[in-house]
Amino acid sequence: MGHGEMSAGLCGVSKVIIAMETGTIPANLHCDNIDMTLPGLDTGKLKVVTKNTKWNGGIVSLNSFGFGGANAHIILKSNPRQNVKSNLDVHRLVTVSGRTYDAVQHYINGVKTISSDAEALALIDAIHKFNIDGHTYRGYVTLGDDPTMDIQRVESKQRPIWFIYSGMGSQWTGMARDFMKIDVFKQTFTKCHDALKPYHLDLFKIISSDDPTTLEDVTNCFSVITAVQIALTDVLKSIGIEADGFAGHSLGET
Repeated sequence: MGHGEMSAGLCGVSKVIIAMETGTIPANLHCDNIDMTLPGLDTGKLKVVTKNTKWNGGIVSLNSFGFGGANAHIILKSNPRQNVKSNLDVHRLVTVSGRTYDAVQHYINGVKTISSDAEALALIDAIHKFNIDGHTYRGYVTLGDDPTMDIQRVESKQRPIWFIYSGMGSQWTGMARDFMKIDVFKQTFTKCHDALKPYHLDLFKIISSDDPTTLEDVTNCFSVITAVQIALTDVLKSIGIEADGFAGHSLGET
């Protein structure tokens, strides 16, 4: 592949990870004439991998010392634990960024192939949790039965974030049920439920009802809408999204 310049160390890490994942050390290319008189090679203590070699894992010492000053050294240890695929039937939003439209598209296509790998998705979330300089293209994909995606170029400046709270009319039968899979949401919703119990309001019973007339009751409707919006606010805060301003309509103004 030639000289990796400043990314030479990263290229080495990638090669080690490939070996750890596949159990095979990839062969070094273009090593046709090896000087076997070099110390280490002459005694057999060192060996140049000239063909794909089976490997059972272990500790790797990775060096990348370049004449131009691109120096790196790292010790890696393979993880013997088997990755467990997630069987959760839950829709998931994955956001990524890149320097070009094609880069983001490539990333999203890769995400679709690992939709059941919770650990890999968590790693992607961690990578893109903070702003990356030069990544002017942003995209998202929703994983589930009916996936959607979008990619756009964005302005570099930070725009204000506003939370908008709705009033009566935004309720629907079964609302908030799926959100109960999110711990932060469930905890806050439960607090609202406990606060309203002395007033003979059971929020969990309300959202569990399949009777569309349940939310036609103004008290039930207002209580659930308020609890859901408070819980969603806490979810956003838990992932580092804070509002610069608030706006609301009717009940949402409170």
